[in-house]
This record gives sequence, structure tokens and C-alpha cells, in this order.
Amino acid sequence: MFELTVSDDYVSCHKTHLPHLRVQQWGKKEDPGVAVVPRRDLDGISQHLHCCAEEKRLNPFLLGDETEPEETFDCSFIVSGNPSRLTFGHLYLSLGDCIMLSGMSSQIMALAFFFALLAQRIPLVGDLDVDTLDRMQQRDVYLQEQMTKLLLEMEEKNMALSTMVRSHQEDCELMYSLMRGVMDICQNMVSDTFYPVPERLIKVGSTFEGWCPVRNVPVFSLLVPLLAPRGHTFHLDLGTTGEVPATDSRIRVQLECTCKREQEMRMLCFLHTSAKELKSQQPSLLNSLCTTSYLDAEKTARCFQKLIKTAWERMHVSEFTMEIDTVKSRRSVRLQVRDLNKRIFYVEFVFGVQQDDTDIFLSSHEIVFCRTPSTVWPQSCVVAEKKFLQYVANHPRGGKFYLTYLQLCGYLMASLKFTIYDMKTVIMHLLNTIPLKRWHGRSFLLRMDDILNYLCCCVEEKRLDHFIVGNDSLPEEIILPKEFRTSPPLNMFQHLEEEPDKYERAQQDLEELHDRFATTLLYGR
Repeated sequence: MFELTVSDDYVSCHKTHLPHLRVQQWGKKEDPGVAVVPRRDLDGISQHLHCCAEEKRLNPFLLGDETEPEETFDCSFIVSGNPSRLTFGHLYLSLGDCIMLSGMSSQIMALAFFFALLAQRIPLVGDLDVDTLDRMQQRDVYLQEQMTKLLLEMEEKNMALSTMVRSHQEDCELMYSLMRGVMDICQNMVSDTFYPVPERLIKVGSTFEGWCPVRNVPVFSLLVPLLAPRGHTFHLDLGTTGEVPATDSRIRVQLECTCKREQEMRMLCFLHTSAKELKSQQPSLLNSLCTTSYLDAEKTARCFQKLIKTAWERMHVSEFTMEIDTVKSRRSVRLQVRDLNKRIFYVEFVFGVQQDDTDIFLSSHEIVFCRTPSTVWPQSCVVAEKKFLQYVANHPRGGKFYLTYLQLCGYLMASLKFTIYDMKTVIMHLLNTIPLKRWHGRSFLLRMDDILNYLCCCVEEKRLDHFIVGNDSLPEEIILPKEFRTSPPLNMFQHLEEEPDKYERAQQDLEELHDRFATTLLYGR
């Protein structure tokens, strides 16, 4: 419950709990724990609260699943004098000074939000005449009819969305099954060669996770773990800069003696066999896909282009056609798969070598904003992040609820300078901090407010910590190299500190993000 203090001219509310909140205006300097607002501005809200109480009825609009047990949350509700910003939880409206309502139930919060919007538009009047009251009643009937119509439309849209989700899941399984068949054939093809051996594919990226931004073309990304071929070993050189994750790491290839196992391994020893005798054997990996003694990502990608093309031809798939996008396949292999209905699926194979028995891979992915040397294999955390989301999904109080937050954030962030990975990092930090039971149903608006405020604080401080590096509160199911746990957190917003123009643009994008969220809540688009 919350407590209002009512006087002739003011309504004040005691400040009891304000999580990560920056209050801009308080009515009384001598008592910073009380928010004060002119009484006249609350007349519209007060009238409607009394009507709702008399009718003993509150429709669960915007509140998620009505069947969930009602909970009371420690939350904050702000109304301030900035007409350009509107968010849930910390709510910005042009009502003059500030109101803070603390410890409200989620139903009261949504109701107060609606009444605050109403109060913003209701003129201050005295007693109403009969004609005005009649027009208001007619308007009320019309609005109820429109609300019923909107609710029916929402139900239809929800059914369509559910169908789209099932269709997307089916597409994911279809592409994974198809590409796994391709890679199984590739594995058989390299078994008698000295090329790297592909292992079971790992689904990574937003498309397989189920939250690809709607404005993006979905790409089905697959990580192909590689093992050293017989007679060879991989040694991971993690670079010289000391960065974590390393951006200049490389994979050194060494030959090993196979003299005592030549018959078992069906090969001649590369180290102790004459060059003349080795002419009858295929060249070693050092002589085929390496530059100096390091595995070359571009040569590896070109090799697998040929293997994948041959594997596809051997599969004799009549329902699909496949083309390799050679322009975008410098360090990976990009495919365009077309079905009989002319739908195009984009698939990308990224190659990687696992670091010991951890969830970190040295990957062939391209470093953003610069051309990656062909022998460089940057460290990648995609598998560790995937395991964290799986941990949340499998938790007794968890599930895949986080997809809703990622989908909405991806939608809101289109064309902004923030990357979707920035927002994913924010959400993962909060998933690891806020109890999972507080992310469902009626808590949705509170958590969205937490997400936007967390991002706002990160921009103001010019610091967003990498989720994996230096995070000592990760679940033990995620296995990391020692340096990942002991290193100081990596600042993903370092560029805001170094480039004032980008910091200014980030602040503008934050304003735009809040406006888009408000528009989406009010108009559904």
C-alpha cells in the first residue's frame, strides 16, 4: 500500500523505496523524502479512483496474464514536468511537479498510468452542465465500444503472432536438420584427408534463439567446431595484448610423430618420412590451409565452400536449391537456401576451435569495424552466452520469457546507434541480478523500465560491462578460462568516453528509445 497526505492545496506522498531512481523535482527541500504536487492537478485522477472503488471493478488491461497470483512489488512511479518523455515505472508526464507512489501493486500502477494520461488532458473545470454530462456519457459509450473492438483485434493479433512463432521454430528446426546433414557428409569427406574435422553443429545467434529483430533479415548462424586432423595438433596462441577476450589470438598447427601408429592411422609420418615417399600422400594441413604455421581462416572458409557444395549435390535435395554467397564468405560460408515457395533462408557457417574444455572458442567471425587478418581467430563468448540463456530457460522459475524482452528491444532499437548486442548484454545482467520469478506476467512493465534505466545509467557513466568477462556471479554451469573470471570487466562503452560526439548521439538515442517505447505502449506500433 501507499499513503497519501491530503491538504487543501497539496497532495504529498512519502518516499519509502526508490530503486535506481533519480528524482528531478521534490516539492519541499526541508523534507527530501516527500514529493509534493498541486492538488488541482490530481482532481481528474482522484475522481476516477473513487469511481473505480465504488464499482469494485478494475479491468486487467495491459497487465499480462490475469490468471497469475497477484503480487505486490516495491516499485516507483514518477510523474514529472517533461512532456517529451514517457516510460512505465518512472513515468514522465507534463503535470508540473512530481508524485511518487511507492510499494504499489502492478494493477494500481497500470491504473494510475492510465489516469495520469487522462488527467494530462482533462481541463480544470467546475460543475458540469447537463449537456456536457450527456456528451461525456455518449463519449463513454463510444470509447467502450472502441475498446471492445481493440481487444478483439488484439486477440486476433496474438493468435497470428502465435502462429508466426510456431512457423519460425519449424524453420529453425528445418534449417538445422538440413545443415546437419550437409556437415555430416563433409565430415565423411574429410575423414581420409588432412583437413580440419568438423564436429556437431552448435546453433548460435538471435535467429536460433528466437528474437531476431523484425527489421533484420534472419540469418541462421551455426558454429562449426573443428578438430585437428590425424598427425596434427592445434595450439592456441592467445595474443600479446593481454585483452580479454583476445582479438589477436591465433591457432598454431604442429605436426606430431605417428611412426608407431602409421598402420592404425593409415598415414605416413610427416616428420620422419622422406619427401619422396610423402609425394604419394596428401599434403599436410600446414601445406594446405595454413599461412606460415598458423591456420588461415580465409583458406579454411574456401575449403569448406567446396566441401559444402559437393555435400549438397550428394544429398539430392529436391525441395530446396542452394547458392553460396562468395562475396560475404571471406571468413565464413554464407548460403542462400530457397524452397519451392520461393522463400529464401540465409545460413552462415562460422568455424571455431574450442579453448580446452571451456565454453570459449577461437572463432573465424569478423571483428567489427576493422578487417581481421586471415590468421587471426578472435575469442568468442557466443557459446557461453547461449548456455546462460539455456540456464535461465531451464530454471524452475525461469523459462523463455526473456525472448519477449529481447524481441521488443530489438524492435525499438531499429536504426539507433546502440547495437542489439548492447541491449542483450543489459538484459543478461538484469537476468543475473533480479530474481527470475519477478520477470513474468504483471512484472513485464517494471522490468522493461529496469532495462531502459539500466541502459540510461550506463550511458551516463559511459560504461557497460561485458557480461562474461570479469563477472564472478555467473552460474557454475558456464565453464570459463581462468583469465575470464579474474580479469577486470571489459567496458563496452569505452568509445563514449573517448569520442564526445558518440556520447551526445547516445543521449539522443536514449530519448528516442523512451519515445518509441511510449508510442508502442499507447498505440501498439
